[in-house]
Amino acid sequence: MKKIFVGLMLVLGMIGCTSSKVGKTESLAGKQYVLVQQGKDYQITLNFAEDNLFGFSGVNHYFGKYQLDGNKLVVGSAGSTMMAGPQEAMTAEQNFLSQLGKAKTYEVTETGLIITTEAGEKLEFKLVEAPKPAQK
Repeated sequence: MKKIFVGLMLVLGMIGCTSSKVGKTESLAGKQYVLVQQGKDYQITLNFAEDNLFGFSGVNHYFGKYQLDGNKLVVGSAGSTMMAGPQEAMTAEQNFLSQLGKAKTYEVTETGLIITTEAGEKLEFKLVEAPKPAQK
C-alpha cells in the first residue's frame, strides 16, 4: 500500500510539474526591443515593464498599458510627448503607434519579438539590452 501511495505521488508530481509549464508565455517585462523596419535617421524602441510599455517612436517618447493572455497582446491607448520632427520620422511614428495600437498577437523569437496586428501586419523587433536605471 505504501509503495502504491509513493508511486501515485510521484506520478502526480510529474504531471503537476509538466502541466504547470503548458500555456505559460515568456515575460516581456524588463526587455527592450528596436524596430527592425525603420529609417536611418531615427530609431523606434519598445520597452516593457510589468503592465506598462514605453519607448521612443522616432520623434517622441510614448507610454501605455498592455496585457498578455497566452500569445495574445492587447495594447491600451498610448500617450506621447508632442514634439515635431522631420516629416519622414513623423510619418513613421504615426504608422508605428497606429499599428502598435492594433496589436493582436506576439511571438518571442531567438533574436527578438514579432507583433502581428488585427490586419495581419507584422512589426519585427530585435532584442537589445535594456537601459540601466540611473543610480544616485
